[in-house]
Amino acid sequence: MLDEKIELVIAGKKFANWFDLEVTLSVDTFDSVGFSAPFEPDRKEFRDTFKPFGFAAVQVLLNGDPLFTGTMIDVSPQITAETKSVAVKCYAFPGVLCDCTAPTGVGYKGRRPKGAIRTEFKKLSLQAIAQQLCDPFDLDCEFRGDPGPRFDRVAIKFEEKIHSFLVPLAKQRGFVITNTEDGKVLFWRTIKRGVPVVDFVEGVPPLTSVRPKFNPQDCYSQVSGYAPAKRGKPGGVSVALSPFLGQTLEAGGPINEYRPISCKFDDTERADAADSAKAKLARMYANMCSWDIEDLPTWRDPDGKLWDPNTSLTLLAPGSMIYKQSELLVREVKLRQFSDKLSASLSTVLPGAFSGEMPETLPWL
Repeated sequence: MLDEKIELVIAGKKFANWFDLEVTLSVDTFDSVGFSAPFEPDRKEFRDTFKPFGFAAVQVLLNGDPLFTGTMIDVSPQITAETKSVAVKCYAFPGVLCDCTAPTGVGYKGRRPKGAIRTEFKKLSLQAIAQQLCDPFDLDCEFRGDPGPRFDRVAIKFEEKIHSFLVPLAKQRGFVITNTEDGKVLFWRTIKRGVPVVDFVEGVPPLTSVRPKFNPQDCYSQVSGYAPAKRGKPGGVSVALSPFLGQTLEAGGPINEYRPISCKFDDTERADAADSAKAKLARMYANMCSWDIEDLPTWRDPDGKLWDPNTSLTLLAPGSMIYKQSELLVREVKLRQFSDKLSASLSTVLPGAFSGEMPETLPWL
């Protein structure tokens, strides 16, 4: 028997005939849900519930409380000689921002307010800009932390997706973007260091499997950040050097470690460029290395709380090149229910990878 009560609500009605549920919760992307149901095209209720391009509202309740609130995106029949089912994919309500551009005021005018959205924003905070772009989709923005100083001037391109526009602005103010359980757009800062919710050790239950992921081509020895001249103020260039790669180059060390990359800070004043370059170098570690902790036998941590992104844990796993106990940030949580079995997987990265804090050391050093 399952020790969690899981309910699925589609278009306001509870739907009981589902199986193989997977809920993905993330620190820096929008949550998603996948599940399957019997393929029953002869039943009108089935045809009304699973319409291609129907974009129905979907909610997952855990013990009566919202765990996920979003939109049904894809319905895909899965037909074999033995079985017939439909595979369903959903994303959180704010996922529409990844697909759509700012409304033009032509056709349906959206909600609160109705009409075209300005494409240029002057002397506005990140929160004000985000809310103006989200209003037509009836989306609220929740900020956990001070939105920071106002932007001097930023503009969204006519053809630019809203999420693609907001992400770099959020990074400049130290935020990442995800969603709340009830479908709001969430801007929050990842923890730099925390109180680990669990200490995992290789070979000690409940830890069963750790899978490392290394992306060497995302690793750089230095980041050069360019801040353009603006309103009579001179531009500037700032360089952030990796403390772990290329340190011996000037002394004749291997040229193989020389891996520079440059970027432009469109809305960063010259005085901020040095910190921005360091932050970009630190965020490199989120893509450079990660560890997936797989097949945990419960949806909850040792204190009985749901596994949650933006928390930390410690891991000692020599078989995955973590040679010393290291604190890691939980970037993504996958909660699965197959038959009568619950399991969870955690994707972890180095702490500070999103907050712009350079790690003091690396797990394999």
